[in-house]
Order: sequence, then C-alpha cells, then structure tokens
Amino acid sequence: MYKKEQRDVTLLDSLLVYLVVATLVGARLGQVLSTSLWNI
Repeated sequence: MYKKEQRDVTLLDSLLVYLVVATLVGARLGQVLSTSLWNI
C-alpha cells in the first residue's frame, strides 16, 4: 500500500513539474511571438 501511495505521489509530482514547465514555455513562446509581431 505504501508503494502504491509513493507511486501516486511521484506521478502527481511529475505532472506538476510538467505543468510548470509547460506554463513557462508557453509564456516564453507567447512573449517571443508578441515581440516578433510588434517588430513586423
């Protein structure tokens, strides 16, 4: 049972990290796209 909980926690942690990275990358891409559009 402890192993199952540990696995669930690891899965949640990996999902959280993925969400944070995706948010940062998305914000960065949006910033680059907006600046490139302004430069046109």
